[in-house]
Amino acid sequence: MPNILTSVQRRFRVRLFNKGGRNAGGVITVYHRGSLGRKRVYRFINFKPVLNIEGVVLSFNYDPNRTASIAFVYYLNGYCSYIIATDGLRVGSTFFSGNTPEKLDEAFSVGSQLTLKLLPVGFIIHSVELEPFGGAKICRSAGSHAVILKKFNDRVLIKLPSN
Repeated sequence: MPNILTSVQRRFRVRLFNKGGRNAGGVITVYHRGSLGRKRVYRFINFKPVLNIEGVVLSFNYDPNRTASIAFVYYLNGYCSYIIATDGLRVGSTFFSGNTPEKLDEAFSVGSQLTLKLLPVGFIIHSVELEPFGGAKICRSAGSHAVILKKFNDRVLIKLPSN
């Protein structure tokens, strides 16, 4: 009997093919590009947080296309996706994703995806969006993080890992 979890995870990945330096007509246009000796799979990562719902981590996976580990998450509304795994996240742990948590102290659990206005100064963050609902663009690789330095009006000043 096949594992149900792996059959669900198959929907969130696609096979990557190597063109070997050939164009659409099959003619070699770039030399010294050999064929790929192994199959590669790309896993779709959800960089846009699901709004106002709790999620449960079902499993962790290795992704050869990125440096960070990924976690397969089941949200309580029935939606499943891969996310970048936070350090300290475990199988079975729950987290909150959204901007209006019911209980603020429970929303600060490891792996929660919150808006910056809810987080205090000095908080360590990762997978930062540049604009609301634009998807994470900053601090997505393994071990990178940013720190909230200052908050004023509707803007937040953060210290990036390159500083």
